[in-house]
Formats: sequence, C-alpha cells, structure tokens
Amino acid sequence: MTRNLNHAVRHWLRWERSDRSELAEKALQEVFTRMPLEPVPAGFADRLLVRAGLATPMSRANSWDAFWGLRAAVTLCLVLVALFLLVIPSYLLALLGIFNLNRATEIGVGALVGVFHQLGTGLVVWRALSAAGSIVSTTLSSPQYLTALFLAVLLSIGAMRVLHEVIIAERSSRYVGSA
Repeated sequence: MTRNLNHAVRHWLRWERSDRSELAEKALQEVFTRMPLEPVPAGFADRLLVRAGLATPMSRANSWDAFWGLRAAVTLCLVLVALFLLVIPSYLLALLGIFNLNRATEIGVGALVGVFHQLGTGLVVWRALSAAGSIVSTTLSSPQYLTALFLAVLLSIGAMRVLHEVIIAERSSRYVGSA
C-alpha cells in the first residue's frame, strides 16, 4: 500500500469509529480514488459466480478437436471448389451451347403470342357477355316490363297483407277458444 492510500484508510477508519457516517462516506470515497487501477483477470467473474454457487462450472477445453466434423466439411467444400475451378473451363463451351440465345428468344416470343391469343379469346367472350347484358338491360328497362314489375310488387304486398291477417286471425281464434 502506498503512503497516501494508507493515510486515507486510517482517516476513514477514524471517522468510522467516531460514528460520523457522512464524513466516513467521504473518507471511503477518498480511499477508493487513491487505490491503484488494476485490470481484472480474464474469467474472474465466471470463477466468482461458480464459487458463489450461482453458475455451473464450465469446461475450460474450448479445443478445435470437438469441431473435427465442421473442419472436415469446410475442407471438403474448399477442395470441391478448387476442383470445380480446374475442370469448368473445359466444360464451359458445352454448357453455353445448352443456353442458346436464339432458343430463349423463341420461347419469349411464343409466350407473348400465347398471352395475346388468350386475350383475344377473352375479348370474344366479353363481347358475347356484353351483348347478352345489353339485351337484358334493354328488356328490363322497357315500359311494359317496368309496369309488370310494379304490378307484381303490388300483388306481393297485397298477398303478404292478406297472409298476415290470416295468421293473426288463426292465432287469436286458437287462444280464445282454449280459454
């Protein structure tokens, strides 16, 4: 302990013995400011938690021996990539023959023609449905149909009114007759 630190500790202990807590707190802060800064060793917190029983001890062996399967897989992948890069130049021209630009253009044009053909078929169906719709709308908007529709509505309202009266009369005659 250095001389200044020893003096600060004695000063703090003196205030502690005399039961002056505020002055003792200030003196303790002075002790902590005079303490030398030392680095905490690696694994100190882990060892402390294990001793306190708050953590389970862990094995120290973080060896790469446990990862032999992973190392073997990475090595195999690197070897295969190296072989692929050695072999690919001889097969590159053959592979490019499969992907012919003329063939891709032919497929694209065929797909575009197919889409336009389906749109044309859809337009024919739409035209037929549109013609049927115009016939139905013309028929439904004619004065004769509107008159018939109005009379049918009046007839159904009258029928509902008569049916309602029959139900009320039937219900009242049953309940009155049973009393």
